Amino acid sequence: MLDKKFKLSPEIIFRIKTDAEGTSGKAFDQDNDILHELSPEASEILSLIDGSRTVNDVIKVLCAKFDCDGDEISEDTVSFITQALKQNLIVESD
Repeated sequence: MLDKKFKLSPEIIFRIKTDAEGTSGKAFDQDNDILHELSPEASEILSLIDGSRTVNDVIKVLCAKFDCDGDEISEDTVSFITQALKQNLIVESD
């Protein structure tokens, strides 16, 4: 999975907001009329999933941004991507 690239599903509208209270995000599934409230961590990950980066690239960006342990970031990122795939928030990029 670490070498795969993903992008938002075509039916998903994603918005991220960063303010004094932190980062939050929402992903709206237009086909199923479902609004997903995302944690700050999930919002950061989803904002980096653009079809051009591999999962490994996303992990590297997050590690550099938050100056933390790569193993923990890797586990959290793979876990989120697995869930996002199941919920059809993202699809594999060509």
